Amino acid sequence: MTQRALSEAAALSDPAESSAGHELAGKELEGLRPYELPDLDDSCAPIDAPRIDPHRSADVDVQIVLGRTRMHLEDVLKLRKGAVVPFDARAGDPVEIYADGRLVGRGEMLVLDDCFCVRVVEVVTDAGLEAA
Repeated sequence: MTQRALSEAAALSDPAESSAGHELAGKELEGLRPYELPDLDDSCAPIDAPRIDPHRSADVDVQIVLGRTRMHLEDVLKLRKGAVVPFDARAGDPVEIYADGRLVGRGEMLVLDDCFCVRVVEVVTDAGLEAA
């Protein structure tokens, strides 16, 4: 900060040092009065709304992971229609079930009415695995 800026800041913070600061301080105080809050009536009272359990009404992203593999970027860029990508799981291995990116269980792949589905066989808790 320059010396001039420091002097002006000091004059504003101490109105006695400057007549300009004194005039400014007087103008600030002329219309100054405490703000009074209005009385609140019953229209602001809480209503008896049904409570909604946030855990039951929230949507989560669920993913089923069949397996994983690592590939060089060059090989990924060469992928074309009909290419086969092997991964670390074998037929019959349990699949991993993730909810919002967190492992929550394992299951087995099934086909029901021409659609894939998963039967949960293990549930992952903070303490470990539990049989479903």
